[in-house]
Amino acid sequence: MVVLLTSPEYLNFKVELAKLDLSANDSLLQVKCDSNYLSIASLPLKDDRWTTYLYYPQKNIVLSKQEYETYEAVDLRSQVARAGKNSTFIWKTISGNTLVEGTDFAESSGVFAFLKDQTDSVYFEITNETFPDLILETNQFTILTATSIKESAVKTYVFPNPFTDILIIESVEPVKQIEIFSVSGVK
Repeated sequence: MVVLLTSPEYLNFKVELAKLDLSANDSLLQVKCDSNYLSIASLPLKDDRWTTYLYYPQKNIVLSKQEYETYEAVDLRSQVARAGKNSTFIWKTISGNTLVEGTDFAESSGVFAFLKDQTDSVYFEITNETFPDLILETNQFTILTATSIKESAVKTYVFPNPFTDILIIESVEPVKQIEIFSVSGVK
């Protein structure tokens, strides 16, 4: 890692950092940590002694996959809140359409699942009042219709699909919790 030090009170970080802890350095007056991979969860909170704090823009958040299936979890719990302020997530297609919660995706405490496939690649924008000038985006990814459950990965069978009155769930492992959502995202 390379850190550019121009004076003991000034740090300029442009080395593709994903985490930055400045809590042990009480002599800083100016911090510039823009153009890294810092997120809502990993950006340092502004110290009252800092006369300059430049934290934006940041590079895109890179998700672990480039393809997700419908109903597969996209876990963004670490980005939900910071310093007591909740984050806002806006899901968009690459062509500029904004996705609608309950129609296109469902969310529970920062875990998102897409309810239907999308013809365009998608990404999200995230903002949080703790960092008012920052708009983070993810890399683009595709949503595909789930086709099957691998038997070796999950020893649970759910049928018939679709169902009307009775849903049968068989599992080798004890079932701790079941949540059923309609195709429109209603629990």
